[in-house]
Amino acid sequence: MRWTVERLRMFLVALVVLVVVVILAALGYMRWQTRRIARDLPAKLGIQIQQSTEGFTYSKTEQGRTVFTLHAANALQYRAGGHATLHDVRIQIFNSKDGTFNTVAGDQFEYDPQTGIVRAAGEARMNLHVAAGTSANTDASVQHTVHVLTHDLVFNQKTDQAVAGGLVAFDLPQGRGQAVGAVYDGKKSQLVLQSKVVLHVRTQRGWAWIHAAQAVYDQQQSRVQLQSAEYASATEHASAQAAEILLRADNSVENIHAQEHVRYRNTSGESVAAESMVAALDASSRPQAAHFSGNVQMDVRQAQQRTHASAQEGQFDFDSAGRLRQAVLDHAVHMRQRLQSVALTRTMEARHMVLHFASDQKGNLQLRQAVTNGDAVMRQVNASTTKTTQRTQANRAAEMTLRGQRLVSQFAAGNQLERVDGTGDTEVQSVAVDGTMNSSSGDTLTALFVPQSQSTHVVGKSAMNFDASTLQSAVQQGHVVLRQVAAMPAMQRQQSLRQQKSLSGNGVSTITATKAEYAAAAQLVTLTGSPHFQNADMEM
Repeated sequence: MRWTVERLRMFLVALVVLVVVVILAALGYMRWQTRRIARDLPAKLGIQIQQSTEGFTYSKTEQGRTVFTLHAANALQYRAGGHATLHDVRIQIFNSKDGTFNTVAGDQFEYDPQTGIVRAAGEARMNLHVAAGTSANTDASVQHTVHVLTHDLVFNQKTDQAVAGGLVAFDLPQGRGQAVGAVYDGKKSQLVLQSKVVLHVRTQRGWAWIHAAQAVYDQQQSRVQLQSAEYASATEHASAQAAEILLRADNSVENIHAQEHVRYRNTSGESVAAESMVAALDASSRPQAAHFSGNVQMDVRQAQQRTHASAQEGQFDFDSAGRLRQAVLDHAVHMRQRLQSVALTRTMEARHMVLHFASDQKGNLQLRQAVTNGDAVMRQVNASTTKTTQRTQANRAAEMTLRGQRLVSQFAAGNQLERVDGTGDTEVQSVAVDGTMNSSSGDTLTALFVPQSQSTHVVGKSAMNFDASTLQSAVQQGHVVLRQVAAMPAMQRQQSLRQQKSLSGNGVSTITATKAEYAAAAQLVTLTGSPHFQNADMEM
């Protein structure tokens, strides 16, 4: 065949068309091969796709009640083992108490129907819904939400438990926090923060921090349980080995139960320690009442004063501003006050003691009244009577003791003693700097004092000088016995007057009467009711 230009042109066109057809065929084959490989690869790997669904929903019910519902935007299920990959997942876990529900959500979960395990791939979120309660400004239908961000979350549909390892972060209506590890039990509506719990909360008095080794939040009981708990704010610090917090409907704290090594202190210098505590708080988280038990130790530290009290039981009541108003102490009560400004130490002992407090203009706690019952003893020691002043104050009272079955003591500003009323076997003892002891006993006692800083009169050598430094006047009635004993050892001074009656001989003077009235200004004791005086030399 003879080739011409025209035939050559037609041949080239046909060749180009053939090449294009071959290329298109090759591309089609490669696409078909790719689809076949993609289709057969799961089978070769032992995985066979059973179905792919959109809008997947699965629910579990028990006795006609929905336990949980699982929603997924997309579910891809495999034949081998029935495993499924769920996308855009939301699990609703219903509360058996009121029908409300909490949610667990995440972008992707792996589901094993044989074990009932739903495992999150990456982050997952838990939302715990809490009723905000009712008040004048709160709608009862409003709910607060606790948001929990977790990693490696595993939900077991058979136990209704969601378990998360690693760091857990959560947001509250009043603050935020974190922990390591968390377990949510849908049947109990209970969230357990397993370790290293740190909570930063906002209160009406500012921000506060809570640390705990473990925390359990019970939605049904509105209760939070803490282990190795510690609370700190700008003005307060508290700790205990275990604490249980009961919440109101609006999530404010109603009661706190603390156990083992309970400690509390504030920046005002007040502190309390005990083995256990039960406290009631108002809606503003201010204390209303607190009961401490087991080796109760109370301290009030101020610039020039310190008060320490100990007992086995202590009931503390507070005013509307949360300041201590009254302390009721029971069983082996002992209180010690040190007033540095006047160099005076005061101790009080009894089986039962009621202390009434008030705050001065600077907010310092001041003792206003002390009611002591059951073998009550008050002792004041004047440390200003040093050896260098013995020559001029040889007969000045360095120590005074009051006893009775009941003593009611009134205090002025600065915790200075104003008045003591006693009933039931009352006694007064006064020990001078030179060791001379004056004492009296009677059925009742009324003693008036002047503040130590105002006591300036010069002391004479009255035979019945009870306490010339602060005692202004004293009245005892009923079976009155007055004794003056020359200098004696300190151990004998601590004995009661009735124990000292065995003492006799030189240096001992005794007076009996129905009533005795002592006036410090005149250094005079007035006796009525058949007074009788006796010492080693005479009787009158």
